[in-house]
Amino acid sequence: MAQTSGSLSRARLGRTPCVLPLRPMPSLEHNALVELFRDDPALALRLLRDAMGITLPAHAAVTVTDAALNQLIPTEFRADLVVALRDAADGVLLAIIVEVQLGVDPDKRYTWPVYVTALRARLRVPVCVLVIAPSARVAAWAAEPIVLGPATGSFTAVVIGPTAVPRVTHAAVAIADPALAVLSARAHGNDVGGLSVVLAALSALDHVDAAHAAVYLHVVYEALHAPVRAALEAWIMEHLQRSDVPLPPFAQRIKAEGKAEGKAEGKAEGKAEGKREVLLKLAANAGFALTDDQRARIAANTDVATLDAWIDCVLAGAPPDTWRW
Repeated sequence: MAQTSGSLSRARLGRTPCVLPLRPMPSLEHNALVELFRDDPALALRLLRDAMGITLPAHAAVTVTDAALNQLIPTEFRADLVVALRDAADGVLLAIIVEVQLGVDPDKRYTWPVYVTALRARLRVPVCVLVIAPSARVAAWAAEPIVLGPATGSFTAVVIGPTAVPRVTHAAVAIADPALAVLSARAHGNDVGGLSVVLAALSALDHVDAAHAAVYLHVVYEALHAPVRAALEAWIMEHLQRSDVPLPPFAQRIKAEGKAEGKAEGKAEGKAEGKREVLLKLAANAGFALTDDQRARIAANTDVATLDAWIDCVLAGAPPDTWRW
């Protein structure tokens, strides 16, 4: 069984490593992104193969091996996750060290080469470091070659930044690959038309367990800018009906406000008003400039089916002058 980089380091040194000063605990965002790969280790393969064009060896299984997250005193050389490609006899063919990197950390330019060297020496197989960097700035930093020394060459990690993550906009694709859908929502949710990516990810969360759905929803929401958050809040108020999901505080507040509003205004009118708000926010997020006449028509419309049809038009990328008014 492949060992973690922490245990590999201790075995290589032959003694208990010194206790380091306490570091900040990994954030919810960090742990949630690591959890995506723990739940679906083949996600690392899909990103290497499909997003980066890297040829991988034929294999029979993909497994995860790593140290426990969030220990109080982390060892110096502890990777987030190690994914192993195995043959039919359970032998390791390739080891992928997955690192979630939310910020620039100069120490990683020294520890990443150690991860590779220690694991490669132990397993006697090829090893690479796959860095997941949601920020374009951090991705650019992580992709810089690490010079090892005079005449000794350099080390380069494989980096997945926002531009390398595929845009997932269709619910069927998101449901088939929830982990990729969540990454896509984080990477592209603030782009023009990004709400469709976020909504695709939300549709995928119906197909994961309730606890994970709540964490992933929170992580996606926290990455969104104010306009997209507002549009998502409006959508949640109207559409999110799963009672078994322990929603984060922001979603609980939205649902509570929506219920109170609906009782105050009347069920039918409250529903139409919510649809109109969603429509206007979606249109603004998509970059559609509505005319005064179009805005007046939306404001006067109380037919939920018509409003739903216009919302579908926005999500499909159809400009307002093509809608059936």
